[in-house]
Amino acid sequence: MFLSKRIISSFRTQELLLMCLVAITIAAPILHHFSLNKSVVWEFPTTMKTEIVNDHADGGSSIAQLIYTDSSLILSYSLQPGSNFPLAGIKFHTAENEKGKNLTNFDSVKVWLNSTDTINTVKIIFKNYNPAYSTIDDPVSFKYNEIEYKPNTHESPFSFAIQDLTVPSWWIGQRQIPIEHIRPDLSNIVELEIPTGSTHKINNAQIELSKIVLSGKYIAAEVLYLFILFIWMFSAVAYLVFRFLHQISLNKELKKQSENLKTAAERDSLTQTLNRNGMFNKIEELKNLPPEHSFPISVIMMDIDFFKKINDTYGHAVGDEVLKNFTVRIQGTIRSRDLLIRWGGEEFIVICLNTHLKQGVILAEKLRQSLIDTPIHNLMSVRISCGVASTSHWDIEEVIEKADMALYQAKSQGRNKVCHTPV
Repeated sequence: MFLSKRIISSFRTQELLLMCLVAITIAAPILHHFSLNKSVVWEFPTTMKTEIVNDHADGGSSIAQLIYTDSSLILSYSLQPGSNFPLAGIKFHTAENEKGKNLTNFDSVKVWLNSTDTINTVKIIFKNYNPAYSTIDDPVSFKYNEIEYKPNTHESPFSFAIQDLTVPSWWIGQRQIPIEHIRPDLSNIVELEIPTGSTHKINNAQIELSKIVLSGKYIAAEVLYLFILFIWMFSAVAYLVFRFLHQISLNKELKKQSENLKTAAERDSLTQTLNRNGMFNKIEELKNLPPEHSFPISVIMMDIDFFKKINDTYGHAVGDEVLKNFTVRIQGTIRSRDLLIRWGGEEFIVICLNTHLKQGVILAEKLRQSLIDTPIHNLMSVRISCGVASTSHWDIEEVIEKADMALYQAKSQGRNKVCHTPV
């Protein structure tokens, strides 16, 4: 029953843990989707250092100026001929030195931008500084992570994913960037630039920028899923270890219960001596001994004289105590290799290996005398009658029957005697 309860409890614990894992697996992505959000908000005008970008360095003559309002920054420009790539734009310095902003954990961008230019596109460029390919005094060496779109064909705010940013091929070729650095990199953004795009059409227009918001999660989705995968893998390993240890514990418990059942089947519950079943099992084990260590075998059958009178006079509780103390006394007198068996009621048997009949009679007499000399319960001493028989074979039942006949003879002669079969 105890073992069954342990198994049921173990299964319930496993079911509970499995339910928790399933709940985490379902709840974590939902929680991640609706919470754990973080954002960076740039509102314009801004305190970041701001400057105009134009084509003058390339021989162009485009004109641009900044107009500040309470809620926006306006770039008014006139793209003029003179350069192969007429452009105008705004540059924001997101860092004072090479230590910029790490935007790698953001996954989307919204840009509140309106333009009156129906011809030219606009670029959003995040410039990244990395000593592997950049020098702080050469802005062109900063990696261009950009996206290009036409404002008048998109509603404001314009939204895009960080993964939509690309690195232009002209920059990779011009800077001879090694292959390990050609992918977008937003780990150290030092500049944000919003210029006119690659259409380069001569035109007069305005760009109005009011806000940019970068959104992301405190825990990236791939990190969350890896964490969930790790939990499942860890739980699987923990389950296997637990199951292994539990199986060892279960086997020990089963072995212990088996031993207890075997003991209960082979031992007398009151005196803890061998019972008949235990005796026969033990005899089967002893049959493996060499003959010189086994034969001859002497059997002493004992009966407590007038035991019924003890029960009738003092009660069965006292009778039980007498039986228990009796077996303790006998066990302390016989040899360690001898077997003590409760044959039934107040009858007991001692089986002595490698013991001649004469030696068995001497031992029986010693047992009888020890019980007379020393009380075994509340100054109460008992008397026993003994029958002794011997054999040179494993015919235990036959020799017990002979010892029983000798016991009957001892009782017939007035009890408190030791009798034996003929030599």
